[in-house]
This record gives sequence, C-alpha cells and structure tokens, in this order.
Amino acid sequence: MAMTREQLLQQDAACRVFQARADAALETWGIRAPPPISTELPGYAEAYRRELAYMAKKRLPEDHELRKVQVRRCPLDALTIFEPQIYAACKEAGTRPDSVAPGEERIHTHINQQNGHKELTFLRRDSFINDFKAPVRRVASFRTPQGPVDASGRFLR
Repeated sequence: MAMTREQLLQQDAACRVFQARADAALETWGIRAPPPISTELPGYAEAYRRELAYMAKKRLPEDHELRKVQVRRCPLDALTIFEPQIYAACKEAGTRPDSVAPGEERIHTHINQQNGHKELTFLRRDSFINDFKAPVRRVASFRTPQGPVDASGRFLR
C-alpha cells in the first residue's frame, strides 16, 4: 500500500529529528549522521533511528555498559529509553583523549558559552612533543683495529 503525501512528510520530519539528535552526539567525533533516504517504506523512520543509535553505540569504548545493548533488536519502548543515554555517552566519549587511535589526532570544536568564541581542542593519546624526538638508536658494535667489539667490550667473531 502506497503512503500518502502527508504520511511521507511526517516520516521525513521524524527522520530529520532523529538525524538532529545523532548529529548533536556525533559532532564531538567530527562526523555527521547520514541523511535519511526519502522512501515509501512504512517502517523506515524506525529503522533509520535504530541505525543512527547503532552508529553512535559503536563509538563508545569497548568496556562501556551501553555497548552491550542490542539496538537493532530491542523493543521500541526500550530504544526510547536507551537512545538518549547512548547519545549522551557518545558525546562524552568523543571529548576524551583515550577515544583517539594511537598515532592519530582529532580536533574537537566547541563554542565557549561565556564569550561566544570558538575553541579548538586537539585530542591525541600522547604529547605532540613526541613527534619532534629523534628516533632511538642502539649501538650494536664498534670497529676497532683488532676487530669488531660489542658495547660491553667483548670481541665479535
């Protein structure tokens, strides 16, 4: 059965609300929620909502308790309870340095509420000073007129 124009508009409006919620949670990660597809499938808004919650859940740390929630299979009333919790935890996890992969960095942009200035925070696991350090070298042996000698003074043969 085809959906009426009013039903399509209602479904599209619901999807935009779900997208706005996910965008607010994922902005700390520097990504946006994928836009909804305009379709005549009756349950698309609910499926889209579940996919956005699943996408946010995958950003949580491995040991987080909300990571165990089966978002794609849970009933709609349970999803209504878990969804704000997942989005809040995702937003909080995006501001922590341990959420960045080793060797990478991410920029977190936010607006200061007191003066309205945009503030940039660079998130990374280790200090940026480590990028300027020389690589560590190890002395394996020395050349002497008598032959190669290792670092402890023994002759190598």
